[in-house]
Amino acid sequence: MIIGILAIIFVMATIVRWCIFKIRYSFDTYEDFYIYTVLLTIFTVFFSAFVGAYILHVKINEDIDYQSALYEKEVIEYRIDNMSDNIVGNEMLYNDIVEFNNELRRTKKWVNNPWVSWFYNQKIASIDYIEIGE
Repeated sequence: MIIGILAIIFVMATIVRWCIFKIRYSFDTYEDFYIYTVLLTIFTVFFSAFVGAYILHVKINEDIDYQSALYEKEVIEYRIDNMSDNIVGNEMLYNDIVEFNNELRRTKKWVNNPWVSWFYNQKIASIDYIEIGE
């Protein structure tokens, strides 16, 4: 959706530029317009390729990232269950829980946004938060 909107904006900018060029200059000098159009086309192609490659990266690694997040959650929950055995590591455990929950919260927030949901893993958003018990 973002790529489509940006492509429309680029095309509209080219049309506006062309209209301004026709009003200001004679019909014999189109070099400026052609250079602008070529640069705009090159930018659009590279931008679309970059965004497309990033989306493919997210979608191809979707299962791997989901399994990694589940494993991280299981490790933190195991550390919570054995918290009494390691008094020194409790502060690090708390920091890990907060970091995991913040990352999960960020993913859950952006995965429901239709503008940027392509850049986030929908499977990770299905994981529950780690509750910090007393």
